[in-house]
Amino acid sequence: MAEPFLAEVVFPLPLRRAFDYRVPPTLDAAIRPGHRVWAPFGARGRKMGIVVRRHPAEGAVRSLDSLKTIDAPVESDVALPEREIALTRWMADRYWCSLGEAAFTVSALGRKLPPQRP
Repeated sequence: MAEPFLAEVVFPLPLRRAFDYRVPPTLDAAIRPGHRVWAPFGARGRKMGIVVRRHPAEGAVRSLDSLKTIDAPVESDVALPEREIALTRWMADRYWCSLGEAAFTVSALGRKLPPQRP
């Protein structure tokens, strides 16, 4: 069996960290950096986040069993290309905001209505 991948997901919240989520095998080809995804988040149920990095599970700090799984991609297109992810990292450092706040500011979400929760 192939080694599972994890996705680092950021949310439009003032939290200066990303969260690791398991990428289910059925969505492995559909989830890339820059995609918006639905993911379980705390007591709030599901929340829209942006994948900023994918990495092998072998480097995970927590055990795979304790990590939550991404529910679904929001759309098939990338909302934030790699170049804009680099811009959001710079913005977060420069203006002392979270990466998630910067990513949602830069993403195409502001150009169209947000999708409804499934």
